[in-house]
Amino acid sequence: MPPVFATPRRIAIYFSLWLALGLARAALLVHQPGFSWPIALAISVPLLLFYGCVCAASWYICLAQRLRGGHITDSLGVQVLAAIVAAGLWVGVAAAWSHALTNMVPSKDARAQLFLSGAMLYLLVAAGHYVVIAAEESRAAERQALHQAVLAREAELKALRAQINPHFLFNSLHSISALTSVDPPGARAMCLRLGDFLRHGLKYGAMDEIPLGGELEMIEQYLGIEQIRFGPRLTVRREYDEEAKTCSVPPLLLQPLVENAIKHGIATLVDGGTLTIRTKREDDRLQLAIENPYDKETPRVTGSGVGLSNVRARLRMRYGREGLVSVNKSDGQFRVTLELPWKGQGASPLAPFGP
Repeated sequence: MPPVFATPRRIAIYFSLWLALGLARAALLVHQPGFSWPIALAISVPLLLFYGCVCAASWYICLAQRLRGGHITDSLGVQVLAAIVAAGLWVGVAAAWSHALTNMVPSKDARAQLFLSGAMLYLLVAAGHYVVIAAEESRAAERQALHQAVLAREAELKALRAQINPHFLFNSLHSISALTSVDPPGARAMCLRLGDFLRHGLKYGAMDEIPLGGELEMIEQYLGIEQIRFGPRLTVRREYDEEAKTCSVPPLLLQPLVENAIKHGIATLVDGGTLTIRTKREDDRLQLAIENPYDKETPRVTGSGVGLSNVRARLRMRYGREGLVSVNKSDGQFRVTLELPWKGQGASPLAPFGP
């Protein structure tokens, strides 16, 4: 359907323009001998409204002959031919209509003027149709590009998130292996805690987002596993804002950072150290911080690319410039701070950890 017929308002506007042209033509006719206002209006207005319908049909030719690449010349040629046919049809109908009402036929000059004006009006309407088609194609391309960008972002997020569980499992199994030779009961307890953590991780890790309170519960389970391994060498300081626990965050957001803090920080120190976890709401922003001591003399060991880079990529993909990651090293302390938009969700829906 031509776009001018899409809504009653468009129909009214479109035919109002043609009605105005009909009135203008009637005003010209009335100055010619033998034409009164009633006759001039009876001839001009129906003819212009009829030709408005003819020109509206150019929409279908525009759809079939779009202005693309090397076909522009062919499309313009088709439109010129269609304009000639439409104008010729209009002249014929005008002559018949005038003869029926006045028993007179337009002169040769009048028919020539009518033909030229008809061709110009047709091409003008066709040009408008091409503008509409170009705008629709542009919007469709934007929607397609946006859809592809969303699909790409979702795929990358899934790929990044899928890297976390295998990475954590590898390190946990390595810890259990090291523990079996020195503390078999501790190794068994660690296996039970690991199984419990993975059970909840599989359930909630597939979600798009969870309350921060649920994320912190999973962190506590992970810390329980590491506490068996490190014993008194690992101390945890928790500075939690209760309101912040209701904010929605991507699952397994903090666990890689806590894992890095222990593996690359506390584990490198003979006496261990204190791991600090802070959560705080600042207006419409959520701030999360992980801080740990590290050995200045020990080169930082790079892992398989997950951890901090994974978190940075996930925040960038989900929040764009609104997701910030900052790293600070000073006085033997390594601190990672995350900032993301506040999105309240309510109390944590997660079930308590445990068998």
